[in-house]
Amino acid sequence: MKYGIQQLMLGQHFKTQNKAIDRLNTLEDNGYACIELDGFMIRHVPYIVKVLTDMSGMPTGNSNKFDWVEIIKETELEVIAIHEDLDTIEKKMDMVIDECKKFHSKYVVITGMYQFDYDSIAELDKLISRLNEAGRALKEKGISLLYHNHNVEFSRLDNGDTSYLYILKNTNPEYVNFELDGYWATDAGANVIKLIETLGSRLKLYHINDRQKKKYGKSMTPIVKFDACELGNGVMDIEGIVNALKSTSCEAIILETHKNWINKNPLESAIISSEFIKSLM
Repeated sequence: MKYGIQQLMLGQHFKTQNKAIDRLNTLEDNGYACIELDGFMIRHVPYIVKVLTDMSGMPTGNSNKFDWVEIIKETELEVIAIHEDLDTIEKKMDMVIDECKKFHSKYVVITGMYQFDYDSIAELDKLISRLNEAGRALKEKGISLLYHNHNVEFSRLDNGDTSYLYILKNTNPEYVNFELDGYWATDAGANVIKLIETLGSRLKLYHINDRQKKKYGKSMTPIVKFDACELGNGVMDIEGIVNALKSTSCEAIILETHKNWINKNPLESAIISSEFIKSLM
């Protein structure tokens, strides 16, 4: 397995193309072998997309103004996957395929659905049909479709399955596989190691993060809440997760955090996490 980083994590460092190259070379020097790109960060998108992303705490910097083919060439990082939304894949299939070929990436990842009712089996059936069709069309061009979860997929359906398990059971493994995000699964109360075992050969990529306890309410009843932190500094069983991943078809572990970085610096945070993950791999 390789380990890499999600482009979005470093958005605030992408103020110029040269700075992007410099930051990514620093990561490569610290053991990172690959990167996941985001469609809205590598091409022109409506300005409102950038504003909404920044407001949600995930600044993109000026990255969509840069030549990312040249950046990747300069850094020699492998583009392990490109994240896209399902609507873009369906409506601009040729563009998505061309981007994958341009970056020599064999995976397209869908990161959940916008304003979607994951508690409805009828809606899930429609989504599954769309995923299978998109995956079939991509496979004809040598590209594999992966589904990335958040926490909402672990709600319980009337048939007893979680939405995530329902998607897993009913999508065609020829056309749809998975990038498991263990942080979000844990946030929903799921057992990540059991999920890894359940996914088995359908697990191709893994989003890694750690969870740190924080106490709130000094003048009232203390309440423990969780936030992201550097690998090995939280409460998740990262060693157990990595060992479980070694027995699957997972090709890469991808780091992604959006906040709570040491010294408020995502690059420094990524280097610290790299030291820990290297000790396990």
